[in-house]
Amino acid sequence: MRVLYSIFVEDTLRYIIRMFPGFLLAALMFLALHPWRVRRLAEKGLSSSRLREAALLLFWLFCGGMAVLTLTPGWFNWLPLLRGLVPDHAPFFTLGSWNLIPGRCFEGGLWQSYMLLGNIIMFVPFGFFAALLWRGYVWKRALLTGFCITAFVECWQLCVGRAFDIDDIILNTLGVFCGYLLWRGLRRLAPRFTRRFHVMDILELVEPTMEYKDQVMDFKAEMLEYGSDFEGCSGLENTETYEEWLDFRGREKRKGWLPSHTYLTIRRSDSRVVGIINYRPSPLSDFVFQYGGHIGYSIRPTERRKGYAKEQLRLTLEKCRAAGEERVLLARTLDKLELARSRGVPAHTPFLSPGEQASVTDLLHAWGRPRHLFWGGYPDSERRVCLFLADWQEEDGVLGDPEGPLTAIEARFPDAAALTHRDILGALMGLGLTREVLGDILLPRPGLCQVVALRESLPILLSQWEGAGRYKVSLSEIPLDRLTPRPAQVKTIRDTVATPRLDAVTASAFSLSRSKAAALITAGKVSLNHRECLKADRQVGEGDVLTCRGLGKCVVKSVGGQSRKGRIILEIERYL
Repeated sequence: MRVLYSIFVEDTLRYIIRMFPGFLLAALMFLALHPWRVRRLAEKGLSSSRLREAALLLFWLFCGGMAVLTLTPGWFNWLPLLRGLVPDHAPFFTLGSWNLIPGRCFEGGLWQSYMLLGNIIMFVPFGFFAALLWRGYVWKRALLTGFCITAFVECWQLCVGRAFDIDDIILNTLGVFCGYLLWRGLRRLAPRFTRRFHVMDILELVEPTMEYKDQVMDFKAEMLEYGSDFEGCSGLENTETYEEWLDFRGREKRKGWLPSHTYLTIRRSDSRVVGIINYRPSPLSDFVFQYGGHIGYSIRPTERRKGYAKEQLRLTLEKCRAAGEERVLLARTLDKLELARSRGVPAHTPFLSPGEQASVTDLLHAWGRPRHLFWGGYPDSERRVCLFLADWQEEDGVLGDPEGPLTAIEARFPDAAALTHRDILGALMGLGLTREVLGDILLPRPGLCQVVALRESLPILLSQWEGAGRYKVSLSEIPLDRLTPRPAQVKTIRDTVATPRLDAVTASAFSLSRSKAAALITAGKVSLNHRECLKADRQVGEGDVLTCRGLGKCVVKSVGGQSRKGRIILEIERYL
């Protein structure tokens, strides 16, 4: 047993330790090239998930370690070299030995068995990761890849004083092929999981125009050829011409259908129409809500099983959320809550506006007040995510977790750069980021900007954000406790009103006439406690927050006693 332990454990550990310099160099190269790779993928209309990037990093580390193990002379060992111990007469390049007779690896005892298994196993990752990370990797390519890699390694070893062995080529190639077979088995057992490691095509939703006439009609022909149902296609199967199909509003009016929005799903890399999706905004009739629903969609048959349906639905939900579709927001919130409750997995919503936070709070109160908290990276933040805590989590631990769902980016511009919140937000949205992954944007001083964001958006921010306006930017990730929000500038207003109605308080807070304030309320431009309020006679109390679109926000600090003329005294703080 001692001999087995020495050969199969101690020798394996020595080999792994010898690979450490390769691990380090591979990690540094991966991090250095990551921004460039992300940009190249984006230029091709592709994106790489965090799971794929993690697997790719492991593959890079393995390749770096194998390069040190197989391409260096036999005397190379980094531990003695660190202590300055270099063997005498140890040139890097010198002619080695060779064996051209197959089968000699089967001669010998335990050591030969160890080397035989090692030559197979250590090349398995080449076949496995190559098939996992890149599409179109078939068995012929696996054999060719294995042969080319091992042939190069053996030829190189002949030049650095080691041995060229035909058995190594055979066994290493077999190892690569075994890795490919391992991937085939994993794909059969978990096909959806393996697809998550491929690069994802970037999809976009566009409104149908005459530009897409030929593609949409090809889409229709393909759906008919495969006998697929036209879900969410707005009656495409019943129209003869593309022009007739484009008349959505006229057809809905003639047939008595509810208004809806139809989008084409375009693959950015080749501008190909891969799907059609239809969305009906609320409110729905009881019949449509039960049997039709809000969203229907189809993917063309030849483009299925690529994750397009899920991405198409996600993009549509973002549009619904941007349009203020509250039911969609609440449904997604309940999904996150169920994930934390049933699986014990911490979950969180995207960033929520104050109005959305109020809606989510009402929902959670109705669901028994589950364990949750709103957090935006710093106290008194405006945009926050709702964190659902698992049973084993404590609130302090969640907020202090450096690897939590929120992160912060510090952007430095020239001191003369007079950038506004709108300039920064426009630059970030131009990267393809949505508002739901971005929190508060802080401008502590000229030339400095701090952005709170979801951690999942960090690679895009660091690799693709190059500037705002005409100014270049220097970026760095910072911990949340280094955020420096500027103190709010407020103006205290003291006034009297006959009654604390919404129109009267709005008029006092924003220096408007009573009739002008009433008109703004009727137009839906005034919110009370972050909710739209259309009733001018709604009573306002102490602590209520008033927001008027285009004019700002104010807080009713106190509703005091009466003046000498019997009017009610108000104290309001208006944010400047």
